[in-house]
This record gives sequence, C-alpha cells and structure tokens, in this order.
Amino acid sequence: MSHFSLGILAITGTLVASLPTAYADDLKVESAWARASAGRNGAAFVTVFNGGNAPDRLVGVASPVAPDVMVHRSFEEGGTMKMEHIAATPIDAGQRIEMKPGGLHIMLVNLKQSLKKGDQFPLSLTFERGGTKETTVTVYGPGAMEPK
Repeated sequence: MSHFSLGILAITGTLVASLPTAYADDLKVESAWARASAGRNGAAFVTVFNGGNAPDRLVGVASPVAPDVMVHRSFEEGGTMKMEHIAATPIDAGQRIEMKPGGLHIMLVNLKQSLKKGDQFPLSLTFERGGTKETTVTVYGPGAMEPK
C-alpha cells in the first residue's frame, strides 16, 4: 500500500469517526403498553427517547401477535377522526416521542387472538441507524388512556 493510500485511509477514518451516528445504546424504548382488544385489530403505545447526538428514524415494527404491524397517526379532519400509515418516524437527537391514544401509535392488524388485560407480548422496533430494539408490551384494560 502506498503512502498516498495510507494517508487517504487515515483521513477517511478520522472523518467517519467524527460524523454523528445514532447507536442502539442511544435509543431507549420505554413504557410499552397496549389496550385490551375487542376485535381483530389492536393498538400499542411506546415512548422512544433518542439520547444520542444524531437523528434516527423508526422504520419498522413487528410482533408475533399480528401479521401486520405498522405505525399510524390519528388526526381529526373536518370533525372526523382519521388514521394514516407513517412509513418512517423521525426522532431527532435528544427528542422523546410518546405514542398515545389519539395520536401516533402502533397498529396491530389481524390479531391472531384478542389481547386481554394482563397479557404481555414482544414488540420489535427497527431504526434506520440504531438497529432493532426489543421490548415487552403489557396489556391494560379496554379503552385505557395510559398504562394503568
């Protein structure tokens, strides 16, 4: 390897090391909970904190309790509540995203069985830069507005 190549490698290594990067350890998934379900669909809620110095994005969610799991946003339009699928949820450095009823949430579509109060189930959240985080969701009563 020539001195020129070694110089480029040294410079490149320094530049890459100085770029802010989101790491799995920087991302914290907290307060994972769900409401008991009455039908084929359910909703789960989590709080995600990005304690790093770089932004990241939540790009996927999965759970064995349902074949279709995705992030949705509820909103009111013209007096009617609506939902839309969110393909990627940005989480800035130092930002906390709280998913809750009536806002951002995780839809569990075509549940394999109803979610009952006291149940627990695994949930995987995949981040663009920070990898996949696993958490356990606790199911609370039907219509719960917070994890109680």
